[in-house]
Parts: sequence; C-alpha cells; structure tokens
Amino acid sequence: METATAVIAALERAPSVVVPLVREVPAATLKRRPAPNKWSAHEHACHLAVVHRLFFDRLDQILASPSPVIPLTTPGRAIQTTYC
Repeated sequence: METATAVIAALERAPSVVVPLVREVPAATLKRRPAPNKWSAHEHACHLAVVHRLFFDRLDQILASPSPVIPLTTPGRAIQTTYC
C-alpha cells in the first residue's frame, strides 16, 4: 500500500509543480506549436488537467476492485476539441 500512497501524493502535488511552470511561458509562445503535430505548452497543460482527474478516477477503481476494468481513452482528441 505504500506505493499507492506515494502515487496519490505525487498526483496531488502535480498541479503545484506544473501550473507555475506554464505561467513562466511567455504569452506569445504559449500556444505556439514547436513543430507540426507537436503540442504547444498550452495544449500540454490542458492535457495534464484532463488526465489528472482521469488518473484519480482510475486509481479509485484499482483500489476499489480486485479486477478493475479500465476503459481505453484517447484524451488527446478531447483536448483539441473541448478543452483548448
């Protein structure tokens, strides 16, 4: 159980690490993609915000069930159409 506790703690700390880093990116470059089909800093931040909740939901499933079924998701699609 020590490992699960460490994972949960790391996930809980993630926003306090990522948000200040994203805020350091100059506004002029925040949404600029470094290359075609590569995400911008803004898109990466949006992705992390979405998968952060997804990780916690999945972790709850794993801890609550001896045989959890984790559905396949493609958050990249949701990010480009919904969150950014």
